[in-house]
Amino acid sequence: MAKEKVLTVGVSHVKVGGRARISSSTLNDLGLEEGDLAIVSSESKDILVSTFCDKFVDDGGIVLREQDIKKLNVSKGDKVTLRKHESMLTKLL
Repeated sequence: MAKEKVLTVGVSHVKVGGRARISSSTLNDLGLEEGDLAIVSSESKDILVSTFCDKFVDDGGIVLREQDIKKLNVSKGDKVTLRKHESMLTKLL
């Protein structure tokens, strides 16, 4: 199981943020289930999103909402890193 993956940004024109659509193989590679929290990182910022499987998203891609793309200061085609979010309690145990 990979700890993180570098993915290419695609744009969802829904304005409200907080969700990322990824391929089923990316979901499995990172040990995620639909709805799990994950961290998306650009060179300048990290954001927390809920992950969802989308059969229309290619392997190596991630579709983010407009609001999240603005927060990350990225554009369509840019690269971001996705990794599973671990709660503080999990890290302490």
